[in-house]
This record gives sequence, C-alpha cells and structure tokens, in this order.
Amino acid sequence: MAPRHAALRSHSDRGSASPPRWKQIQAELEEWLSDGRFTPGSRLPTEEELAQQFAVHRHTVRRAVEQLKHDELLRVEQGKGIFVREPSLSYRMGRTTKLSSAATRHGRSLRYRLISVDLVQAIKFGSPLGLPKGHPLIRLQMVRILDGRNIALSWCYYPLPRFEGIAQLIASTGSISAAMKHYGVEEINRKSARVRAVAPTTQDAKILGIERSTPMLEIIHLAIDERKIPIEFSVTRYDGRYFDILIDF
Repeated sequence: MAPRHAALRSHSDRGSASPPRWKQIQAELEEWLSDGRFTPGSRLPTEEELAQQFAVHRHTVRRAVEQLKHDELLRVEQGKGIFVREPSLSYRMGRTTKLSSAATRHGRSLRYRLISVDLVQAIKFGSPLGLPKGHPLIRLQMVRILDGRNIALSWCYYPLPRFEGIAQLIASTGSISAAMKHYGVEEINRKSARVRAVAPTTQDAKILGIERSTPMLEIIHLAIDERKIPIEFSVTRYDGRYFDILIDF
C-alpha cells in the first residue's frame, strides 16, 4: 500500500494541474471578445485556422467553440463560419409600435426581403380580414433581415384589389410602412397579436440558417388602418434568441 503522504501529494498534484487545453482556448477566445478584437457580428478565423494558431487538433477548438456557443457568446452558421453573437433586440409591443423603429433606436438595421408572391383566395385567413370566403388576397413570403442576418420569416396577406402592386413596393423600399403610404395608410395600427413558442420547420431552419432545436417565437398579427378597416394579416416566426418582447398593460 502506498504511504498516506504519497496519496495526499498525488491528490494535491491533480488539484493544481492546468485546465484542459480546450478550456484554455475558450478563455483565450473570451479575451478576444472582451478586448474588442472581434465585435458583434464579426467572423472569427475558421476552426482549421484556430487549430493551427493554438497548435491543437480541430476537435479541441471545436469543443471550446461549442462551449462559447452554449454560453451565447458565439454563433456558428453552417458553411459560413463562426461569428460573435449579436445582442438581442428589445421590442416594446404596442398598438402602433414597429420593430423597425425599435431597431433604429438601438442603432441597428432592419429590412424585408421578398421571397415569393402568390394570389390566393380567402379561406382560413379571410375571416380576420373581414372578407368573404373566396375573396382574392395577395400572399407575400418575406425574410426579415437584422444587421445583415436573416432572423425571421413572414407570411403576409393583403386584400385585393386595394393593395394591388404592394409586392413591388415592398421589394423596392424594404419596408411595409413605406409601401402602405402609397395606399393612403399613414399609420398601421395593431388590432391583435398572438405570441407563442414554436419549433422551426425545415424551411425555417434552411432560410434562417438555424438548427431544428433553435427556439422560435411566432407572432400572428392583424393590422387595421386609421378607419379601423383590416389591411394585413401576418404570421411571422422569429429566431427567439434575438428578441425580447415587452408588452405594456
């Protein structure tokens, strides 16, 4: 049997051992973020480049990156690279508040990009808009882009013929509010909004570049004009990691 003092010395040596190499790399990367070497949204070197810089295997770097991803300091986009995680955007939801205004107040950029345009008949979504079954609607599928990153998918429905040509206006301005002014709607009012947590679909994950396990917020929204006439019904799914929704009572 080994002497008692030998066992104690062995335990002490283990306690004073250096942390695993991946933890050392994690600490080094955290220092890079804290000293401003890489700012929010910027891309870090690739796993291979980091492995060469730290003289370790790529798996060691990957473990450090995964931990920082778990700590919400980094994000990884498949096929694009490793990025510094941007802060979430706080959105105070009110009757007339717009997410774009919240982004502007925080010095950030938010716009729409049109994906597809369809002509459909009012069936499921005609009732909220106060339209009879079979009334023609224009359906737009759009992606919302925050600071150059795809963060939400929207399906918006507008009654025809009032909003004929709205797709072209949104495509050219990148803004629903700006497009609405063309139709005499100076202010979009929110009549109702329902918020719930959902899992991303395959399409959500592909377009937004997220994993199927990413939490999402779905907002189902009905908007009216100044005369209280319904003008828009929308379903938007947001990457839930980037939004704080505040609701006043």
